[in-house]
Amino acid sequence: LNGGNLVVGNGAGIDFSATGNGGGTADTELLSDYEEGSWSPSISYGSSNTGLNITESAGLYVKVGRFIHLSAMIGWDEGSSSGPVSITGLPYATKNNGNTRLGGHAIYLDGFSGLSGSNVFLYATGNSTTAPMYFVSGDNTSHLGPSDSAVTHSVTSSGNTTRWVIQYYTDS
Repeated sequence: LNGGNLVVGNGAGIDFSATGNGGGTADTELLSDYEEGSWSPSISYGSSNTGLNITESAGLYVKVGRFIHLSAMIGWDEGSSSGPVSITGLPYATKNNGNTRLGGHAIYLDGFSGLSGSNVFLYATGNSTTAPMYFVSGDNTSHLGPSDSAVTHSVTSSGNTTRWVIQYYTDS
């Protein structure tokens, strides 16, 4: 192209198959979607969201085919909320397949108590726009093993701030 954009017709994409004409499976060799955008991450407590106040929320995403990469910043006051904490409002539902999982890691935490030295992460399975928070304390490096715990209201406060990187597959 000498100028302008390459435009692919609706329902078509870039075929990466080695044999041409979709020689492999269309799901794995055809790139038919690329998107960048923003999303509004939020927080939810599993038992009660009484007095929950989101003080800041910003998120960006890149969707390449069915793979989603997110960044998120969320600040909140818990009020008198209770139960396990989740990030809500993912821009696409997670893939409804037992072989794939959403994974995310906190790259910044403030306002939490008792999580010093912990690995705080997100983990979710199929067909959901919600990602529950978990933590592993100390030098335990397992995820969702016997030493993992849900992040709950007992470790949050009236001034929480988090920043995340999140990756997952979607059916969309």
